[in-house]
Amino acid sequence: ERDGVAVLRARNAPAVAATVAETAPWLDRARPGTDEFRGHHTRRAGALIARSPSYCTLVLDPVVLAAAEGVLAARCARIQMTYTQAIRLGPGETAQPLHRDDEVYPLPPPAGGEWAFICMWAGTDFTAENGATLVVPGSHRWDRRRVAEKHEVVAAEMPAGSVLVHLGSVLHAGGTNSTNAARIGFSVNYALGW
Repeated sequence: ERDGVAVLRARNAPAVAATVAETAPWLDRARPGTDEFRGHHTRRAGALIARSPSYCTLVLDPVVLAAAEGVLAARCARIQMTYTQAIRLGPGETAQPLHRDDEVYPLPPPAGGEWAFICMWAGTDFTAENGATLVVPGSHRWDRRRVAEKHEVVAAEMPAGSVLVHLGSVLHAGGTNSTNAARIGFSVNYALGW
């Protein structure tokens, strides 16, 4: 409630490692992004339920699913999964612009609640140097016009197998990868069922 974001460390390392292997061929075939938001050294693959049996374990992780339901279920009959993606942030990638994932809905934020609950599973260690997801704790409580200052942005560092969870209204972005290795993550978004 205070930060709108948390890291659950070493939550499901075996399933995450298997998902890295199962999605590698899809990421190898994916084309790099072509703009500042998608990156120029970042490859993405979606439809992970169909492409990675191990990813299903992550989507149904009981602790994460309970957290998603705790945030969303009071305003709907059931929550739904709305988005899956493998993201390979390559060496030399620059930081993505800060954004909120709930901005995809063309409506004002629901009164007293959230549209979305976001998860980023770490397929590799996430460090400040390799492009760990950047988050702005507390930004879910801000006026939407407020711009984050540099000192308010935090790299969500975590070991492989961990998961970053945050509210859809939290400002976040992919970080800069200044290393020689790719940073791999797996996103799953949950939203109100309607």
